[in-house]
Amino acid sequence: MTDWLAEALPIFSRDDGSLPEVEFDVSNAQDIRAAYLFLQSCACRIESRKKAACYWSKSKGVLVPIGLGDDPVPALMSGDTDPLHIVFGGIRSPSGQAVPALGIFVFCDALAIDYRMGSDWDSSAILGLFEILDRIAEITGASKFAHRDNDNENDEGDRLLRLWTRWRTLCAE
Repeated sequence: MTDWLAEALPIFSRDDGSLPEVEFDVSNAQDIRAAYLFLQSCACRIESRKKAACYWSKSKGVLVPIGLGDDPVPALMSGDTDPLHIVFGGIRSPSGQAVPALGIFVFCDALAIDYRMGSDWDSSAILGLFEILDRIAEITGASKFAHRDNDNENDEGDRLLRLWTRWRTLCAE
């Protein structure tokens, strides 16, 4: 295992109950939609602990279910619903690495990928996450990123992003 990957493991390994997220500032609605559809294409299911994933349609006055393959982003962009959060499970990165469930929070001008820390994160899962983050950055053209809500003392807020940047540099070589 490379040094940078060994350094990344503690950021993910201890579940402290938080849901850290990587935020992408995105200015184009089509890019937000494309990033959502990309992450959905990596998943084999939508995970929901309480009830089926859904959003409130302001125009119809009803809950609209969201299934795998559905695209709720246009409803958000048209103002028919508020920002969305959906958790995808059974994720495989573009190279086939298994990645634990990832949530995607979709706003009109940004998106965030969140994850639960814990024992499911190993070196291949971290590599898979980096591939997914890299593809989302490519799709959206996002130039601003942030790693937030991580209470883990192993990450001061920028460590994950520094390791991801190092991975990106190594891949480009």
